[in-house]
Order: sequence, then C-alpha cells, then structure tokens
Amino acid sequence: MLIDPGVGLMTPEQLAWHSEQCARYRNDFPHYKVYAAALEQMLKAICRIHAPLAIVQARPKGFSSFAEKMARKAGKYMALNIGPTDLCGARVITETQAEVDHICAAIRGCDGFVIDKENSIDASNPLKEAKFGYLSVHYVVKLRGECVFGIAVPKAAGDRDAEIQVRTLLQHAWAGICHDRIYKSGFQPPQPLYRELARVAALLEEADQQFGASVRSLDAFKLHYTAYMDAQRLAEEYGIQRTVLDSEPEQEKKPGPALRLAQIARATGDWQGVRDLLEPYVGAKGDCQTEVLAEHGHALCRIHHSEPHGLQFRQGQAGIAQAEIAAQGDLRSRVLAYRAWASSQIPENDHQARDYYREACEADPGNPFHLAAYVGYEIYCGEELSFRAVTTPAFEQAIRACRAQADAGIELPLPFLTMGRFYLLLDQPYDSLGAYAKAIRLCLSGDCAVPVAAVDAELAFLRRIHRGEHLPESHAWVRDLLLLAKAVRTGHRNPALLAKWKEFRQPVVILAGGTAMAAEEKVWQLRDTLLRAFEGFTGTLISGGTRASVAGVAGDIADRGYAEVLGYVPRSLPLDQPADPRYTALVATAGTSFTAREPLQYWTDLLSAGMASSEVRVIGVGGSEISAFEYRIALALGARLAIVDPASRSAAALCKDPDWQADARLLRMPADAMTIRAFVSPPHPALTTEEVETAARRIHEEFLAENRRQNPDPAMKPWPELREDLKASNRMQAARAAEFLEAAGYRVRRASGAAAHPELTAAEIDLMAEMEHGRWVVDRLQSGWRFDAKRDPANKLSPYLVGWNELTDDVKGYDRGVVKSWPAILSAAGFEVVRP
Repeated sequence: MLIDPGVGLMTPEQLAWHSEQCARYRNDFPHYKVYAAALEQMLKAICRIHAPLAIVQARPKGFSSFAEKMARKAGKYMALNIGPTDLCGARVITETQAEVDHICAAIRGCDGFVIDKENSIDASNPLKEAKFGYLSVHYVVKLRGECVFGIAVPKAAGDRDAEIQVRTLLQHAWAGICHDRIYKSGFQPPQPLYRELARVAALLEEADQQFGASVRSLDAFKLHYTAYMDAQRLAEEYGIQRTVLDSEPEQEKKPGPALRLAQIARATGDWQGVRDLLEPYVGAKGDCQTEVLAEHGHALCRIHHSEPHGLQFRQGQAGIAQAEIAAQGDLRSRVLAYRAWASSQIPENDHQARDYYREACEADPGNPFHLAAYVGYEIYCGEELSFRAVTTPAFEQAIRACRAQADAGIELPLPFLTMGRFYLLLDQPYDSLGAYAKAIRLCLSGDCAVPVAAVDAELAFLRRIHRGEHLPESHAWVRDLLLLAKAVRTGHRNPALLAKWKEFRQPVVILAGGTAMAAEEKVWQLRDTLLRAFEGFTGTLISGGTRASVAGVAGDIADRGYAEVLGYVPRSLPLDQPADPRYTALVATAGTSFTAREPLQYWTDLLSAGMASSEVRVIGVGGSEISAFEYRIALALGARLAIVDPASRSAAALCKDPDWQADARLLRMPADAMTIRAFVSPPHPALTTEEVETAARRIHEEFLAENRRQNPDPAMKPWPELREDLKASNRMQAARAAEFLEAAGYRVRRASGAAAHPELTAAEIDLMAEMEHGRWVVDRLQSGWRFDAKRDPANKLSPYLVGWNELTDDVKGYDRGVVKSWPAILSAAGFEVVRP
C-alpha cells in the first residue's frame, strides 16, 4: 500500500475512549430524538410570530457523523473532558437578517432557554469590518421549566445540551456550499480559493442587505396596500376579501381575512366597520390574536374619542394594552403608537402620549411617522423649536425615509404629510408647502380614499407645536393651505379663511410667474402672444399686484379692456384702488417682496366666492420658489395648469418633478396665441347636445372619406368603434366651429329654408385653421397626449403638439380643409352660416 495504515491512528487510550463514547451515544440517541422533536416545535412557535416562512429543522446527530467528529477531536475532548454540544441540533433559516435578529432576541429573552454563553457564538461579530465568510448565530442551550413557547419540555431533555443555529437563506446557502465543505473535509484549500470564497460571501452579504430593505418596503406596502386605493379598487378588494372570509371553513383561520377587510375599512376612516369585522375574533387564539386585539381596541378608541372617560373608550385602551404585552417587531411599534393616540385624546394627558410615541420610535427607529408624532408632543410638552439644531440629521434622515416610501407608493399620502412637518421644523417653508401640496393632491384627486381626518391631524400638529398660540407667518401658510384643502374636500368654507374679494366674473384665469427683473426678457418675448390670446376675454384675470414682468402683462391686458384684472399684493402693503376699474391692485414697483400669502389669499377668495377649483385655469411662465408654490397649489386644489415656457426655472423643475410630471392637469403648452386662447376661454356652443353629436359624426365621416380606413391609426375607426377621447375631440370641434366662424366675422343661425354656403376667404380660413389647431392641441393635451418627434397614436404621442407657426404647410393644409367643411356640416345640423 502507498499509505501506511498505522500513520494517523488514535492511541489505544483514545480508541477505548472513542468506543465508550459511541456506545453511550447509541444508548442516548432515543432521548436526543425526542429532544429534537420538542425543540423543533418550540422554534416553530417562535417563527410563527417573527418569521412565518422560515424553515425549521431539528435532528439528533447521526452515528457516522458523531463517530467522525469524536475521532477528529479525540485529543481535545479527552484532555478537556468535554464532548460536542450539537448532539441535538436545530436550525432556523429565515428570509432576512431582520428575522434572524428577532428570533435571536426571542431565544435570549425566553426563560425556558438556559444559554451557555461561553460556547455560544455569533459568527457575524468578527466579520463586521473587512472580512467576509461564514455568518451564523449558534446558541448552546439547555431547557428548563415545564413549558417553552407553549410546548411541553420532555423528560428526555434532562440536562442535555442542544445547539440552535439561526441564519438567513443566503447565509445558509454559503454555509452549505462553501463552509461545510471546508470545515468538514479535513483539508486546507489554497489561499486563492479562500479569496474566491470570501468574494462570494461578500456578494451574498450585500444581497442579504438588499433583500432586507426590499422586504421592509414590501411589508409596509402589504400593511397599507389598500389604504389609499380609489373607491372602485377598494370595493373590488373588499368583495374579494369578503368572499375569502365567508368561504373559510375553519373558524381559527378567519381572523386573517377579517384583518385584511378591517384594513380596507380603516383606509377610509370607517372605524365602525373595523370594530364590527374584528369583534367576533377578539377572543380567538392563534397567530393573529395580538393584531386583532390592537386593531379592535384602536377602532373602539377612534369611535368613542369624544368620550375618553367612557366605558367603550376604556375597553379600547385595555385591548391595546393587552396587545402590547405580546406584540413584537413592527407590530409593537404600531401598538405603542395606538396607545399614544388614545392617550392624546384624554385631557391633560399629553406627557403620556409623548412617552408612548417615544417608545414607538425606540421600537422602530427608522419609522419617520412615529418620529414626527413624537416631536410634535415633545415640543408641546416643553421643548422649544430651537432644539431642531441637534435633531437636524434625524429629521433629514426621516425625510429620506419618507421620500423612499413615497417613491415606492407606500402609505400615500402619509409620507408627503410627514415630509411637510419635518421641512417646516427645519425652517424650509416652501419645501414644506410643496410636500403638503402633493399630499393634498392625492387627498382630493379621487385616486386615494383618504379620510378628512388626515388633514385634521396636520392642523392639530400645528396647534400642538405652538401650544394653541399665534402661528408664525410661514406656519400660517401651511395652516391656510390645509384649510383650503379641507374646504375643497368638504364643500364648506372655513370661517378661519378671511376673504378679501367677494365676486369674480367667470371664467377665472390665473397668470403666474416671475416678477423679478431677470424674467423681463423672457416675458417680453411672450407679451404679444399673451395679449393676442386674451383678445376678447371677458372673465377675471388674477396676477401679482405689480406692473413688472408677468404681472405687468396682466396690466397690459387690463389696459386694452380685455378682462377684469385682480392683482394680489403683499399683505404688508396697503390695498389701493387705481383709477382704472378693470385693474384692481396696488401698482407696486419691481422687486416688491411677495410670498406664499398672495396665492393663498386669491384661492381663499375664489373658494369663498363659490368658485369650483376645477374650473380655474392657470398659466405659468417661469418664476422662482413662489411661482413653484403657485403651480403646485393650483394642481393640488384641482385646477388645470398650462406651463407655457417649460424650459425656465420653476416651470422646468415642475415638469421634471417625479411627483408632478405625470399629473393629468399639468399641460406643457406651446407658446402659441390660439392654443392659450383655447385653454383660457371655455367654449360657447350655439348647438344643442344632440346637434353637437350629429355634427361630430359628420366631422368624423369627412375625416374617414379620404379612403384611409385601412390605416391602423385608432382615429380611423368607424364612429361606434372610435375611442372615447377621439369622439370627445370631434364633439369639441363641432361645438367650437360656430364660435370660430363668429370670430371670423360670420353669424351662425338656424336655417329657415335651404342653407347657403358662403365662400370663405383665404384670410378667414387661415384664422380659423389656426384657432382650430389651438383647440386641437389643448384637447389632446387634456386627454393625456404628449409631444414626441415620432407620431405614435396608440401611446398618445404626436409631433404636431406645437404652435401654428411651427407646422409644415402640409399639416396646416389639413386644418384648412377641416375649416372649409364647417358650413356644410353645420347645414346638415340645421344651421346656416351668413355674413352679418
């Protein structure tokens, strides 16, 4: 033989010792088998709370494995008179590191596990700096007592040790593939291979961290996935979950779907619904017991908040307190926040509310919502606002956390409301207003089923941090913005909003943008375009109270007698009444200090006068942070905003802002007079609804008459198959045709006999074609179309969403052809076109 069988053999003493150990283990094996089965059940009980999808394995050590280990370590074990601690071994494999941490904390905190700290190891500790490799937590434990996590301790366990390993799936993969092959092989790999294995370990550790972050986001989304659906989606989800609950045959499994149903009810502020859904399961045992207690108790407190000393409210508090005893992880922080809210409803109990919010922050340090609530009570209970200097990093981190949740679509609009709070505390009022404006847009858009209580909570926060005293100016801006949102949502004006102007001639248009001298050149280039767009406008034009820049163009419009212009001036300046009644404002000099107060005031006046915000049109031209707020408050309250110069300053920032760029009410409009005219001037149809429908069909038939039916363009479909937005466009063209003909000098009237068709001049056709193109651009923009160099009707992209002067003669020729057909189309609808 090439290998000497005598080399490497144990000594006779070791062989005898080894034989004795193997015989002893053979006798003990049945005990370890029972021990392992009980340990597996105990660990599964822990995982049902902290890691429901974890893999739990337990087994006694196999004979061959035992014999090999005793042979390899005979010298060590004999010298120290010890043996292996993993004869009963259990393993918990979780999805994330956070679950590992929760399970380890549960093991350490359980009186039934006596941990041998000297022999237990956390393999992750020595790897926290520059090493990568085996990561796993090992506990060597003994069992004591009669019961551990609801599982009886078997007599077979006795004083025997067991080893529990806790690791993630990726850590388990590395250990199984790499670590065990080295550790159990008895050979030392070459150094380059060690380096390669360390590199793999580093990649897996990074992946573990990324998985953990993704799982946290998914869990938050899962918790609140119904919280901000629109009404239709909520109804659909409610129906699905109701079916699931009614179909579940096992009573002990009903609390799960009941909680999901309660989540939908909670999203809309239906606390009575939450209580009714969960009440049958308050006493139920099982994995959901703690959450049912917490949510049911919180609902009771919400329902009876006006009677905090009443029996029902106290029962709700008791349920939350009982849930707190067993709550772990994220649920614990939620339960503590519920206790804080309930405490805040009791007069003179604000210190206790603050303490509970602080505990919620400690239980979930990365939760910005708990931090925002805690800070509000901390200030109210004695801290001054100046303490923000030492908390700025925490506030900035909380803003980043909110931003991440907003980007992921989680808990909307709560992240924006919370960002608004933190920006305000950091003395960044315009950032705060911007965040609140986005939250309000979500509240009012119909895309989110948000209760009015969300706005009330922010108003309460402002009162709290100022202890009910006078608010500084920038904080008063936020308060008034929230009151405006509430007025739009409820349809009731708040008496705290003081109106200056009582009546407005409709339609109402707001001309917003910069008033600084730097904006003069850009505005001067647009001046003639805007003057032409407002020619004949008979409504109200609102702008800044100055004759500089954009507001100066509004003054020029007033000088021409086109519109009644209201110029809103800074509160610090007296309101004057110039001689010209069409321009009501102080004629302030350039550089006047405007703030967010002026936009808030004109919106207060508009809503107080009964104007529907959805009927207001806003034109934006450049501007700075005040203009940026003007644009956002308009969108937030439901107005339509046309950015005429999207390449400049605040307008450019808005069009690129991911929070706003996809808003259907934000239009990127070419600097074209007739396009702006179509946007600011509502149609005045001379036709009835039935007549418009008839004319619209004729317009579409004319369009199809060019033998292009084989074209795959969606606009080439027959009327019954035509997409609804394209039908609407034809109807609008029919409604505007009479109006444009009258603008060209004709009169449209009902025909008393055979209708005559006047011969339109080239100049008349060009004027009306330009007007029709402007109408078409606005119609397309409001239907969600966007400019693109390549035409793609299926995705609503067109290269023709530009001003009239940028069109080719071929495209202009199409608009001219449309105009020429109008007299015949109107004749078919029973009208005639005549010269006055």
